[in-house]
Amino acid sequence: MLEALIRNRALDDATVEQLALRADPHLQEVIVINQARILRAPQILDALLQNPNLSGDVRRRAIETREEFFDKKARLAELIEEDLVDAPIEPIVDLLEAAAQEDANPETAPAPSVVLSEADATDPKKEALFSRIMKMSVAQKVLLAFRGNRSTRLILVRERNRLVASAAIRNPRMTDGEAESIAGMRDVTEEVLRLIALRRDWMTKYPVVVALARNPRTPVGVVLPLINRLTLRDLKGLKDDRGVAEVVRAMSRKMYQAKSKT
Repeated sequence: MLEALIRNRALDDATVEQLALRADPHLQEVIVINQARILRAPQILDALLQNPNLSGDVRRRAIETREEFFDKKARLAELIEEDLVDAPIEPIVDLLEAAAQEDANPETAPAPSVVLSEADATDPKKEALFSRIMKMSVAQKVLLAFRGNRSTRLILVRERNRLVASAAIRNPRMTDGEAESIAGMRDVTEEVLRLIALRRDWMTKYPVVVALARNPRTPVGVVLPLINRLTLRDLKGLKDDRGVAEVVRAMSRKMYQAKSKT
């Protein structure tokens, strides 16, 4: 019962902190793996380390978590915009929890496959940033993607791990211009393009709609509803574009013919 209670997001952090002071080794494990809650309430980690019955394994994980997310804060601040270092993590709690599970079972996590563009590869700062990112855990990358500056998020949005890429799209500083640029990228996951399509504010911008419609990686289910919004000129280009799915071309031809008659 206590395990289920601790895992419940609705349970307040103060209660978890009190439980951490006296929890048995099994419950200690449940508490320490919830990185999302610990990032929100670091005092839980302090309480765990004060537990007189703390197991050796949980102590090691607690110390590693403190080192990764708190002791390295100054170093992390070098990579991201400092005024976002303490940004609330509620929008990515689900991603952090899933990332913690992947970090705990690295054999099940997809291998990182981000590559720098030719332009970025010639930039020493971006190359150094990329090298440091590649050494991070999945949870660290999720946090960085959500809080990072433009250079950082444009690298991490191309990460093959959907958790990291999704966090980059949720970054509160993501601009309309970046959304348009990413919507046209052919080296991002379908999940990223789907998330862009779910943002109502971005979908009111015609350039974003066109970029999604033209991108061969955009899921067909996302593209089809957009075709009706395209101008005659863009429909003409899309109906003859062999890079997109046949069903998209067919729908574009049909819509082009209909609009041409009006």
